Amino acid sequence: MRFLVHSLLVLTLTGSGLWAQSNFGVSCPGSNGKDPLVSYPANAWMAFPSTGEAVSIVGGVPGAPAVLMIGRHPSGTVNFDLTGIGMPGCFQYVTPFKFLAVDGGVLDGNGAGTAILPVVPQGQEFSFQWIFLDAGAPRVLGVAASDGMVASMPSLQSAFRISSASLADPHVFTNQVVCTDITDSVFNPALNAFIDSDGNGDLLLDASLMFSFRPLDLNASEGIMDFVLPDCTSPIGTTVCSLPTTPEARTRYTNSQSICLDTEPGTTNWPVLTSTGGPCFVSDPVNLTLNLNGVVVPLQDAQIGGKYLGNPPTQITEGLIRGFLSESVADSTMLPPELPLIGGQSLASVLAGGVGNCSPTDARDLGPDGQTMGWWFYMNYTADAVEVSSEPAPMLSYATDVYPIWDGRNCTNCHGNAGGLTLSGSVGASYTEVLSQIDFQNPTSSEILTKPLHTSQGGVSHSGGSTFANTNDPDYQTILAWIIQGANNN
Repeated sequence: MRFLVHSLLVLTLTGSGLWAQSNFGVSCPGSNGKDPLVSYPANAWMAFPSTGEAVSIVGGVPGAPAVLMIGRHPSGTVNFDLTGIGMPGCFQYVTPFKFLAVDGGVLDGNGAGTAILPVVPQGQEFSFQWIFLDAGAPRVLGVAASDGMVASMPSLQSAFRISSASLADPHVFTNQVVCTDITDSVFNPALNAFIDSDGNGDLLLDASLMFSFRPLDLNASEGIMDFVLPDCTSPIGTTVCSLPTTPEARTRYTNSQSICLDTEPGTTNWPVLTSTGGPCFVSDPVNLTLNLNGVVVPLQDAQIGGKYLGNPPTQITEGLIRGFLSESVADSTMLPPELPLIGGQSLASVLAGGVGNCSPTDARDLGPDGQTMGWWFYMNYTADAVEVSSEPAPMLSYATDVYPIWDGRNCTNCHGNAGGLTLSGSVGASYTEVLSQIDFQNPTSSEILTKPLHTSQGGVSHSGGSTFANTNDPDYQTILAWIIQGANNN
């Protein structure tokens, strides 16, 4: 579950927004005599935080249909002289694997336009060139083209997963004979169990919120950071997180040697640890959705700050997340029924000051607009650097990954032609037998896992004894992962 260009010459890469980019070659002007140029806008990462990166053109002909050609660098970066096809002085710089039409289909009144790249793989380089139709161009084909550009998304350098968290303000109250503050006794312990454990047995930690720096540079004044909801493997001690294709939010971060993030004046009723002392960072405000104990909390003007520990940092300490939750949203947000003491109620009803809440303290405040009532949420946290994989988990094969386990763990000694389950013989025959032992709705309850598992770990006693001492056994994990992937016969 989830918790939350080198060209044909040697060129120097320069930072522009999120990408490193460099232009090369010459443009092929249109009928307006201007040089069309390809570029990555410096603020494109802010304009398109959830859909991808943008590549733009300037100097084109207004109203011209335009297409962006994308190639893989260096194999797709070329230098073809187009004189031979009636385009003297023009060059093709890209062997495209993909074409993207300009947003809106044609260039705007200034001869400019943008194309959005839906997915930008990390650490890969691409070559770009715009072409557009121009009947007035002094060429046989009536086509004009930009110069070339090679750009890359820097590889993710530093990612931190929130490893502990506590709601500091507002507090959670419930009426259990007497009005009781359960924030530190019930809510926060349950929140941390949600962060640390795999309660549903899907091999993923139940809640993960991660922020990544692109890149993290303690000597720089600012940079770019993403908030993502990754899939992080269990157990937590060896977790590896797989990134989604797009972040939940993207914003700027600023480094400082003094106080990085504090509370809004007059909005706290309980102690909140602020991000004090450097080196530390703070993000610009952004809308961000948190998952707290299965409760989805959409925060306005959310910011995150924290203190770097180590150089390069291995942990973020004295962390603070803050943001505003409107009362109307809290009223319509229902708590999961399985939450102890407060399940099935509206979020607003358990927060101090909410309608029907028993607390004598009204913790509500005005939001960023100065008019909307709600709560400023303050959550303290620590975060640990984690290993990140941008590649999906490999598909496991029954024939090569699972089937050899039966012989390797001596299961076939009993399950040859006896024991009610035949694991010997051909791969196909044993696969059919194993399918009868699988519970796809609750994989960890599959008999192919519970019977070989030691009874002290939740296993089911059977005459063959226990093969897996615990659920951390690598072969147990392999079989479970294969089941979760669909128990494919491959």
